Amino acid sequence: MAKLSETTARTTIAMMRSIASHKPITPFHLMAADQMESLLEEVVKYRKKKPLWAGLTANERNLYTNYADRLVIDEIEGLLRSKNE
Repeated sequence: MAKLSETTARTTIAMMRSIASHKPITPFHLMAADQMESLLEEVVKYRKKKPLWAGLTANERNLYTNYADRLVIDEIEGLLRSKNE
């Protein structure tokens, strides 16, 4: 299942609020919009929360002048980066 974009969710919530404001016989739409909005805020909070990843800086890499050491460092960073995505 594809991710729902934040813009699409906010548009849907706005439509639900619009329906609720024009049709007083459907309080369900207003309640649903409130619930959708609270769920959206929770999802946005977790989507924007990125795992911390810190690789070696250029200065730190330059400390290792041996070519073999640099290859090992590149391989290890690649593995760590793939695990943290």
